[in-house]
Amino acid sequence: MAVPPAASKKTPEGAEAFARFYTESMDAAMVAGSSAEITALSLRSCNACTRLIKVVDERAAKGQHQEKRSFTLGASQLDPSSSNTRPIVEVLVTNAGGRIVDQEGVTVSKLGEERLNFRHTLAWRDGWRVEKSELIR
Repeated sequence: MAVPPAASKKTPEGAEAFARFYTESMDAAMVAGSSAEITALSLRSCNACTRLIKVVDERAAKGQHQEKRSFTLGASQLDPSSSNTRPIVEVLVTNAGGRIVDQEGVTVSKLGEERLNFRHTLAWRDGWRVEKSELIR
């Protein structure tokens, strides 16, 4: 897993770039049917991350995955009230929806379109990691 150079810096800009990279990685994991990257990018303390990992792994065990990427990232913003050691970054996403398919490409379920706002709290552990992730409605 190659974290982009901009997302590897221990700066506010690096934290924001990492939060965007993690959000894209969430979408990629659903398509690949592999939780390896998001597991490496998050801490065990992140309950939402653990739930996402479980969903990806359970679908993969049944030979299922998301048909194609569905996230288009919009604006992102570092919460100015957050600390440098635990920055909080919000990332807006348009989710185009799509299909969960089995190994033969048969539709198992459909995903609707929606606008999402992810709030990622990060921590530096030899690189940024997601400590907490929330979907803000």
